Amino acid sequence: MDNKSKKSSDAQIKAIAKYRDTHYKRLVADIKPDDFEFIDNLAKEKNISKASLIVKSIKYIADNDIDLK
Repeated sequence: MDNKSKKSSDAQIKAIAKYRDTHYKRLVADIKPDDFEFIDNLAKEKNISKASLIVKSIKYIADNDIDLK
């Protein structure tokens, strides 16, 4: 890889990081292994990311006024 390509890659990496930092927030959660496996398998089955599965599930709960108590 020549220096020009390296600089381009560095610029792309910085641009992607800046976009991500501007347009996304990070959510970190400690999840029990069995629950993580359930989420992971369901996301794969539905062919969506775990983040999308979680957001869509929460929105569904809120939109349908589902009581989780």
